[in-house]
Amino acid sequence: MGRLVDGDRGAVREPVAPDLVPDIPADVVAYTDGYGNLKTTHEAPPADNGQRVLVRVGQAATTAIVSDGSFSVAEGELALAPGSSGWPLPGGGERRFLELFLRGGSAATRLGHPAPGTPVVVTQA
Repeated sequence: MGRLVDGDRGAVREPVAPDLVPDIPADVVAYTDGYGNLKTTHEAPPADNGQRVLVRVGQAATTAIVSDGSFSVAEGELALAPGSSGWPLPGGGERRFLELFLRGGSAATRLGHPAPGTPVVVTQA
């Protein structure tokens, strides 16, 4: 990366053909961020804002509240909400995935530190 910052384009290779890039796996843990939030590949909220859902991540299960943002969630509450990052879509709009976060704590710790690729199943509570 330092070479690119210095303007050395010699490290840049040919573009990767789109058909060689795998699809994003559906409904799994993508990664855990530095705050202990579990970034998932769930694309749409499973219920209305404020409703409780049952979340199963691997062998761990708990309830979470569906939220549209972290500021509306009480301290100590596990929430399922749109993630803080995304990327623009070619036709307009933005693609964002849902994340599990624990206000004032670590969702990863509460759910046993699941590895990337662990299935995330969300159902009505």
